[in-house]
Amino acid sequence: MDTAAVIARQAQLVLVDELAHTNPPDSNHEKRFEYIEEILAAGIDVYSTVNVQHLESLNDRVYELTKTRVRETFPDRILEMANNVVLIDLPPEELRERIRLGKVYKPDKVYQALNNFFKTSNLLVLRELALRETADAINTNASQHAHKCQNEGETPTLQSFMLICVTLKAQDAGVIRKGWRFAHRLNVPAEVVTVWPDDNRKAFQEEAIAPLRRLTRSLNMDFLELSGDPIARIVAEAREKRATLLVIGGSTRNTWKERFFGSFTDKIIQRLDGLDIYIVGQPGPP
Repeated sequence: MDTAAVIARQAQLVLVDELAHTNPPDSNHEKRFEYIEEILAAGIDVYSTVNVQHLESLNDRVYELTKTRVRETFPDRILEMANNVVLIDLPPEELRERIRLGKVYKPDKVYQALNNFFKTSNLLVLRELALRETADAINTNASQHAHKCQNEGETPTLQSFMLICVTLKAQDAGVIRKGWRFAHRLNVPAEVVTVWPDDNRKAFQEEAIAPLRRLTRSLNMDFLELSGDPIARIVAEAREKRATLLVIGGSTRNTWKERFFGSFTDKIIQRLDGLDIYIVGQPGPP
């Protein structure tokens, strides 16, 4: 997309398809939504389209429902920027018929599409997911608007704060996504925290943490990295921020030490008595 030419036209409205699309390698931006942000910054309104399975915070849920890991995603903050969200509720069989007629994919991709991701069973659960997501967006926006009218713009649920803990495990991305969705529905601020035992990080640890930083920032949250004893630092951070809810991944091991002395999660729970804690189970493989 020639964004400079679009802006130069000074239109009032631009239609941009496939919001979650990944751009060609030689593009100025990796993702199409970044071009949309440029257009919006120029004062031009944008209408765009996207499928529910591309929403970043739903990535794990979509995998659980369809057994397909969607690779192209866009951050939820883009959806939150929208002044209006319209649900296009197309019945599954109508969409499958469009695919059969070659209106969605090239002929050599039709059979694969109909018998994999676009099976009727998958489309039914995705349709329900889209309906729920739209309803949640409407309810959240309505409650925030009502609160602003009553309280002159004060932050909703000001005394609440969520701490999302990650420990470089396989399920950490899922913990961040579920934590964000939980915070979004409760309308409370949230922060992601991880603790390094010391400052001497190995290359594989940096490789593991980098995508978690990107994911956290794409969801418009702070990513806090601390050093020291993990349990002590998380407990201290929760108390300092006066966290009311802590989200953490469940233990993925069942060793004799954990059975006798408790897991990392167990020890956190013991030290933060009175704090609500949400434990995220281990998701399926990517």
